[in-house]
Amino acid sequence: MIVTLNNKVIGTIQEKTYKKTVRKSKHLFREWNGYSISKSVLEDLRATGIEKIDIFEKESKTHLLSSVSDYFKYGHELWIKNYEPQICLNLKYFREEK
Repeated sequence: MIVTLNNKVIGTIQEKTYKKTVRKSKHLFREWNGYSISKSVLEDLRATGIEKIDIFEKESKTHLLSSVSDYFKYGHELWIKNYEPQICLNLKYFREEK
């Protein structure tokens, strides 16, 4: 299943896991040392029972694994001009897999 936000593809759901692809050089929030997901997307995932998150970082070819509940429990809410509210999760809450 394809996940869209404002008519833009932002990820997929496969085997009850939300998957998205990022580039560290473009998408890593250096101030929070983590990756963000739209708060509304996280709320939709939680409401539909999707708990696992797999962020594939293209530059290092690494899968960063976390959960929707970790985003809500440990994440930092961000309001960035011209974007929807985001929740950023620090890299220390991810498990890496190559």
